[in-house]
Amino acid sequence: MLVLEADPRSPERGQYAFAQELLREVAYETLAREDRKAYHLAVAGYFESLDAEVLSSALAAQYVAAHRNARPGEEADALAVQARRSLQAAGERAMSLGSTAQAQQLLEAALEMADEPTEQTTLLVEAAKAGVMAGHADVARGQLERAIELYRELDDRDAAALATAQLVDAVVKDGWQLEKARNLARDAAAEFEDLGESEGLARIFAQLARLEMLLREDLVAAIAISDRTLAMAEPLDLPFVVADVLVTRGTALSSSGRPLEGIGTIEAGRKVAEDIGDAYTEARALLNMGGPLSDYDLVEMFDASRKALEIARRIGERWGTALSATNMAMAATATGQWDLAIAELRRELDAHDDEHHPARIAAVLAELLAHRGEDEAELTDSVVHYFDSQIKAGTVTVQREADSFHAQIALAHGRYDDSIRHATAVATDDSFNATGGYFIASLPALLARDISAIKAALDGLATTRAHGPIVKLDRQRAQAGIDALSGHTAEALAGFTGVMRGYRQRNAPFYVAATGVTMCAVLDPSLPEVKAAVAEAREILEELRARAWLDRLDEALARSAAVAPAS
Repeated sequence: MLVLEADPRSPERGQYAFAQELLREVAYETLAREDRKAYHLAVAGYFESLDAEVLSSALAAQYVAAHRNARPGEEADALAVQARRSLQAAGERAMSLGSTAQAQQLLEAALEMADEPTEQTTLLVEAAKAGVMAGHADVARGQLERAIELYRELDDRDAAALATAQLVDAVVKDGWQLEKARNLARDAAAEFEDLGESEGLARIFAQLARLEMLLREDLVAAIAISDRTLAMAEPLDLPFVVADVLVTRGTALSSSGRPLEGIGTIEAGRKVAEDIGDAYTEARALLNMGGPLSDYDLVEMFDASRKALEIARRIGERWGTALSATNMAMAATATGQWDLAIAELRRELDAHDDEHHPARIAAVLAELLAHRGEDEAELTDSVVHYFDSQIKAGTVTVQREADSFHAQIALAHGRYDDSIRHATAVATDDSFNATGGYFIASLPALLARDISAIKAALDGLATTRAHGPIVKLDRQRAQAGIDALSGHTAEALAGFTGVMRGYRQRNAPFYVAATGVTMCAVLDPSLPEVKAAVAEAREILEELRARAWLDRLDEALARSAAVAPAS
C-alpha cells in the first residue's frame, strides 16, 4: 500500500506515500473537513519538531491542505501565510538539490498565496529563475515581465534593473532569440544608466557583453563592454558578475583569433566561480572552453564538456545539459567514444520536454547515426522541420546550426557538393565555429577530388587566424590533397603521413581514419603508404562501426584505382 521515495534529488527522499492515489482518496474522504485540518496541522507540527530540511516539501503540503480545509477568516489567512512560507522554503530546497522543475512548481504554488506586491515580486523572480533552469524560459519571461511591472509600481529601480537582466537571459533561452535579447539589453542599459555603479546595471552590461559575443557581429564591442563591466563589478564586490563576465570576455577573445588568451581568461572565470560556489558559471566556463580547445586538445575538450554536463545535471540546468551533451558528443566523435556519445545524447533527448533543446540534441545524434550508416531519417526530418520553422519565424542565427547539420548529413551520405556548400556557409557566417566549418568543408572537397574547393577551405582556415595544433593538421591535410592532385606525390605522402601521426598523438582516431580515407581518394591506392593508411583507417572505422565511412573508403578505393595520378 505504501512506497518509499528513493530519488536522491527529491526533497521527499526517505518518505512514504500511498502506492495508489485511489487508496489515499478513499481514506481521506472519510474524514470531516475540520478533522482533516486538525490532522494536517498535527502532522505539520510533528514535522516542524523534527527540524529536518528533508521534510520541507511534506511540511508545505500539510499547511496547504490545512488551509484548503479551513473556514474563511483569520485562521485561514494565517494558514495561507504559513503555507506560502513553507512552499517557498520547499522550493528553495528543491533548487539546492537540482530539482528545478519541482522548485518552479512549489514557488508558483507559493505565489498563488501571496497578496502583498513585495512578496509577489520575490516569488516571481525566484520562480522564473527555477523555470529558466528547468527549461521553461517561456513561462519565466511572463513572470519576470510581471515582476518588473510591480517593481516599477513600487518605484524600486534597482530591483527592476536586476529583474530586467534576468529577463534578457530568459529571452536568450526561449528559442535563442539573440537579436531580441540584445535589443532588450541595450534599452535597459540606456534606461538604467543613471543608476551608476550598481549591481543592476553591472548585470545588464554583463548580459549585453554576452549577446555581442554570441552574435559575433562586433567582438571588439563585446570585449569593451566586458572590460567596462569588470571595472564596475570588482570594486562593488560582485564576484558572481566577475566570474560570468570573465567567461564572456574569454570566449570573445577566442573568437577574435586570440584563443590562448581566451582559454586563460575563461579559466580565470571558472576558478572564481568554483571558489564562490557558483556551479552554473563554472559549467558555463567549461562549456565555452570547448570552442577554443577543439583547436588544441580534443581530449581536454571532451573532459571539459563532460564535467560541464555533470555539473549541469547536478544543478538541474536543462539548457546547460543540452549544450554540454552536444559539445561532448562532438569531441567524442573525434576521440572515438561514439557509443558513450550516443548513449548520453539519447538520455538527454528523453529528459527534455521543451520545443528547442530536443531538436538540437537530435541534430547531433542524427549526425553520429548517419556516420554509422544507421537510419536517421526520422530524426533528420524532425530537425529540419524545427530549423525551418525557426528561420521562418525570424531567428536568423539558427541558419548557422542548420547549415552545420546539413553539412554533416550530406558528408555521411556522400553528397559532397552539398556538404561543401553548407560547411562553407557556416565558416563564413560564424567566426566562433569558422575553423570547424572549414575543417568539414575540406573533407568532402578532398573526397570529391575538387582542388578548387580544397584551396578555398585551406584559404579559409588561414583567414581564421587560428593556429592551434589541430588547425595546423587540418591545413596540412588540405595542402597534402592539393599536392596529390597537382602530381606532387612525394610531398603529398609526407603530408598525409604527418597528419595521421599528429592525430594519432592527439588521441583522435576518427580523424586518423578520415585522413586515411581522403588520402586514398587523391593518391594511387597501390602505393605502400596509402595501403598502410587504408588498413589503419578500415580497422578504426570497423571498431567505430562507421558503416557510412567504410562505404566512402570503398568508393575512394574504386575511384582512385581508376584515375590514379602519376607517381
